[in-house]
Amino acid sequence: MDLARGTPAHRREPAGARRWASLLIRDDETGFWESRDTAVLVASVRRMNHIIAACAGKLSDEMPTLKVDASIFEHPEFEWIEMEE
Repeated sequence: MDLARGTPAHRREPAGARRWASLLIRDDETGFWESRDTAVLVASVRRMNHIIAACAGKLSDEMPTLKVDASIFEHPEFEWIEMEE
């Protein structure tokens, strides 16, 4: 455990990794980069899945002649994801 940082030594980034990654990662809409909290990441992905499922479902329902091809339809819990708030 690195007592100064409060994180296990094996979970720390290699020296300079954060600096290089900051050059590559312009936007982390999940908030995971800053928090390193998997619960934050999972909640964000669920929220994004809901938005995609709701939009794809609405398009498919409202425009039946339009072929909506979205991989979210293949998810085994698509209906539940679509209804989440």
